[in-house]
Amino acid sequence: MTCGIYALTFKGTDKVYIGKSINIEKRHGEHLSSFKYLSTSKKLQGAYNEFGQPSFEILYIGGVETLDKIEEDLIREFDSINNGFNTLPSSNGSTGIYGEDVYSSTHTNKEFIEVFLELLKRPYKTHKEISQIFNVNISFVSAIATGQRGVQLLTKLFPKEYKELELLNGCRKEVCIKPSTTSKYLNEQYIEVIKLLTSSIKKYKHQEISDITKVNINVIRDINSCRRHKWLEQVCPTEWQILISRKQSKN
Repeated sequence: MTCGIYALTFKGTDKVYIGKSINIEKRHGEHLSSFKYLSTSKKLQGAYNEFGQPSFEILYIGGVETLDKIEEDLIREFDSINNGFNTLPSSNGSTGIYGEDVYSSTHTNKEFIEVFLELLKRPYKTHKEISQIFNVNISFVSAIATGQRGVQLLTKLFPKEYKELELLNGCRKEVCIKPSTTSKYLNEQYIEVIKLLTSSIKKYKHQEISDITKVNINVIRDINSCRRHKWLEQVCPTEWQILISRKQSKN
């Protein structure tokens, strides 16, 4: 187990990545794993994708108390931020960057924006559905929805809209309603059901709605009676109120 500073060097370029660890050998293995599972920084992953697996070289061996200063000095010496694969002036440092340029980010700004706008414009969609649309991990969608990722980027680009998303999420938590993530039906199918139930053009029978939407007739009855799927009240407030009024008039 070696404590010190190391460099990753990619064949075909003189640019390097400078890092530190109290266990360099273990850290080397972690780097190789992160390349495989696309969990490293954008800069490093891009270097790996272009040049292949890097060579590993120990530059300095010393105590923990000296690592921060020497790492910073070597990053400056190799100019590995401007002309290399480091993102931060040290592994403990911080910059004013965000989105795809954050040290640990594995997603592009486009992915942050696409997911954010989908969460805002289509609140009836589950995180799983959104993750499938944009081919991203469901945890990435959830992290944006709950304000754990992309805050700086999204508040800068969409200050007003981000507040709307925060309000929307607040309402969801307050009333504890959300679309099921385990249902075999898409949320669009539920929405089509409630619109047919309250159609002013034609009075549809439950079996007709089931034939059109491919939703089980028992689910349609649950929606019609407002017993379940109460998240539809947020998505289709006018139609939901019609069902409530019908239910009250029968009583």
